[in-house]
Amino acid sequence: MADNSIVRRSWLIAPAHDAGAVEQAQASLPDVLVLDLEYTVPPKYKEAARSALCSTISSPAPRVSEVFVRVDWETRWCDIEAAVCPGLKGIVLPGPESAEEVAELDRLIGDVERKKGVIPDSVELVLILESPRGFWNSRALAGSSRRVTGLGIGRADLTMGLGPDPDGEFHLYPYLMSTVVTAARAHNIQAIGAHWKKGSRGGVASPKDTFEAARRAWRMGFMGSLCARPEQ
Repeated sequence: MADNSIVRRSWLIAPAHDAGAVEQAQASLPDVLVLDLEYTVPPKYKEAARSALCSTISSPAPRVSEVFVRVDWETRWCDIEAAVCPGLKGIVLPGPESAEEVAELDRLIGDVERKKGVIPDSVELVLILESPRGFWNSRALAGSSRRVTGLGIGRADLTMGLGPDPDGEFHLYPYLMSTVVTAARAHNIQAIGAHWKKGSRGGVASPKDTFEAARRAWRMGFMGSLCARPEQ
């Protein structure tokens, strides 16, 4: 269950293998620094990124209050093994589709916590839904583990899975966002996402477009969003 007294508005993603990008992200003062092992890390740098995680997490960064690691669904087992260490607040998990999958990872995290001397049950899970099946099971996923403190929405994979209409807009997006908010509220956890408009999404969004996407999402009930760039 989420601690609703904690402020987590900006979740800034930084590629875990790029020390300069991580330093820039820290200097941007996000509420949450998300060290990424997924899209922003080329395959040839994956192992180096995993190896550097614990050192980066334990490095002094007093202005960044919390550090999460976004894992890659395809390599989630070894990513979690590398990420769980003292100082880690949680795991951002993209692509889960069933409560059973999350329960398996809950047990893995518990094993690694014990092995590495991390406080038991201290590592949180934030689930990012990216598929029709994931959204169908959103309520079960939100309540699948006591570690789950956030539920979010991943637009790119959903657009590929469900398809936009002929003019390129994704009309199912507001419905799916409402589904996330409802499931998150039912389990008293944070809803994470922004309501991006056509042509102004994520990494290509201007500051004005980012502000409008955040404001639209806030009005729907979201309380924070992943950010692709420091200026967001």
